[in-house]
Amino acid sequence: MGRKKEHGDLATQYRSQYESQKSSSDALKKEFERNWAIKLKKPKDKREFWWPERKRAEAQESIQNTMSSMNNKSAFDTFDRMSQKVDDMEANAAAQVELNEALKWR
Repeated sequence: MGRKKEHGDLATQYRSQYESQKSSSDALKKEFERNWAIKLKKPKDKREFWWPERKRAEAQESIQNTMSSMNNKSAFDTFDRMSQKVDDMEANAAAQVELNEALKWR
């Protein structure tokens, strides 16, 4: 009977320690999850904060690169290239119409 009481007392003591440790562990897990969520959210907030600034800077850089590469001569060259592309597209369309008409009568 003495050993049974001794083991019962140990079981009660272990149960009490278990409950105490479980409570501490649960509190640490909650704290960890809360801190982790905050740390994960911070970079997203920073990214959202800096995103418009970055896009604006990229646009300005692109404009400056375009402007610095252009001069009067290159502007006229660009116009001539665009005009030639339009002429080519019109010629291709006319050729396509002609081919379609020729295939219809076969």
